[in-house]
Amino acid sequence: MLAAVAQCLSAVPETGAVPSSGAPGSARWLLAFSGGLDSTVLLHALVRVAGPRAVLAVHVRHGLQAAGDAWPQHCVAQAALLGVPCAVVSLPPAQVQGQGLEAWARRERYRVLAAQAAQSGAQAVLTAHHADDQAETVLLRLARGAGVRGLAGMPARRPLSDEAGAPLLLRPLLGLTRAQVADYAQRHVLQWVEDPSNANLHHARNRVRLEVMPALSQAVPGAPANLLRAAGHLAEARQVLDEIADADLAAARAALVSAEVPVALRRLLAASVGGGLHRGPWRALSPARQRLALRGWLEAIGQAPPPLSVLSEAQRQLIQAHAASGEVALAEVTLRRLRDWLWAEPRTSLPQHLPWPMQAVWQGEAFIALPDGCLRVSPSRSAAAIPAEALHGQAIQVQAVAASARLRLRPGGMSRSLKHWHQAMGVPVWLRAALPGVFLNGRLLSVAGLGDHHPRAAASAVPVGHETPTPGAVNELAAHHGGVLLRWEAPPGDPRHALCAEPPPEGHPV
Repeated sequence: MLAAVAQCLSAVPETGAVPSSGAPGSARWLLAFSGGLDSTVLLHALVRVAGPRAVLAVHVRHGLQAAGDAWPQHCVAQAALLGVPCAVVSLPPAQVQGQGLEAWARRERYRVLAAQAAQSGAQAVLTAHHADDQAETVLLRLARGAGVRGLAGMPARRPLSDEAGAPLLLRPLLGLTRAQVADYAQRHVLQWVEDPSNANLHHARNRVRLEVMPALSQAVPGAPANLLRAAGHLAEARQVLDEIADADLAAARAALVSAEVPVALRRLLAASVGGGLHRGPWRALSPARQRLALRGWLEAIGQAPPPLSVLSEAQRQLIQAHAASGEVALAEVTLRRLRDWLWAEPRTSLPQHLPWPMQAVWQGEAFIALPDGCLRVSPSRSAAAIPAEALHGQAIQVQAVAASARLRLRPGGMSRSLKHWHQAMGVPVWLRAALPGVFLNGRLLSVAGLGDHHPRAAASAVPVGHETPTPGAVNELAAHHGGVLLRWEAPPGDPRHALCAEPPPEGHPV
């Protein structure tokens, strides 16, 4: 027991970031302490190996059964006997929302443990899963149709979350059976609580532990150990498949770097979850390897792999289809393709009703707030700039622009239709109608996501306001630079934000 715990802890490098003063709230190792047999044994062994000052116990109170009301007091008392502080955290009322109660409790428990680890500075969170738990997990996942990744079982160590710098999740007891854990508890006369729900056959895991495993062991002697050995083989296979997926993912990223990307699409890719990809290298792969690459992509951006039916649809829409675009909506992100470029974006949607046309009056401010975004007023010497005195106090219009409207994006450049510029600069079709134009007295000044309109000749008929512009930073800079530019911007979180938050870079192909 002690050797298993010591070996597990020794694999975690010392960072020196956690104080060893023993003050509450600071520890190198954080233990998920339910008060049951397994976590009680792990706490006792952990203290013997690492010392009490390096350990913090955390009891998560789920509030799902009356018997659990007495467990926090028990956990605090048992931890105190070992000189270990014990934090008790209560979960909010269960909100299942389409998931099982066990899945909700597991997710919330790990969320609490991650928060406590961040607060205490712990390098690792330890749980007391043992070999029997592993065998039951593999059997349950097999019955539920899991693939190689699921049948590899619970890893002995993994990052607790996908966030950079997240602590490790360690399972030091995975190589020990339940009988070995119980023997340790009896030899050291440990006290623990019994969870009455462990005898409830309504839960699938309890039925597997109490009925299926005994019957399977009788029919196939050594079945639990065989399941663990099979899980080990599959874990190796999973590692090889992960290496292949990583290589295919790297090839898709490299192809994006070497490709010439239209300017608007480049902004969408840069702002996407995990960056963009080019599907070219993936199209030459076998169908099975394409799905493997998609799984690797989803894991890289922190998303759980979807069911095979959804993954197959993503394969069709994003890799195999000849259409100009494709998309697949998942629980947290939408996977998109435009031509050969792929990216993932958060599950956001455009406003159902665009509040155009609308008017605003400039009084010298840098931003004019609007119902669905804002107008940014920037000082500029550009040929498209409007004299500040001509703009002050005038009505500015924000409204839709017809696809046939002509637009010139640089002085002396070609005048093309808005539809042409949207296509040339890679603006996705589903966003085009939601990108407004900015007008002054009926004259187009700019189009969101594209840039400023440069008329053939400088306009001299813009009416000049009779009042002196209000002093302010924008007015002062405008006086120095010669004029101002007006651009509409979507708020952060809006799908259009990446396209119009900044002006097009110099030298864009217009």
